[in-house]
Amino acid sequence: MLIGADIAPQHQGRRIASEAYPKFVQQVLIPWGITELELRVLKKNEVATKLYKNLGFVIDEETSSDYHMIMSIHKDEG
Repeated sequence: MLIGADIAPQHQGRRIASEAYPKFVQQVLIPWGITELELRVLKKNEVATKLYKNLGFVIDEETSSDYHMIMSIHKDEG
């Protein structure tokens, strides 16, 4: 399953993603039994990389242009 999410530029910097991701995990992914979340982020997008690290993602793989990041999901998260 692939799910994409972007925050429109005029709404960035309002902590929307940092609040939405835990809710998405708790209300959608955990009930579906999903135990891992993966994403790719461009290396030049340092703000997003920092956000994902703060949410619990770790860098699993690196290319010249992006990071592949993963987060293990546990029922007590969110």
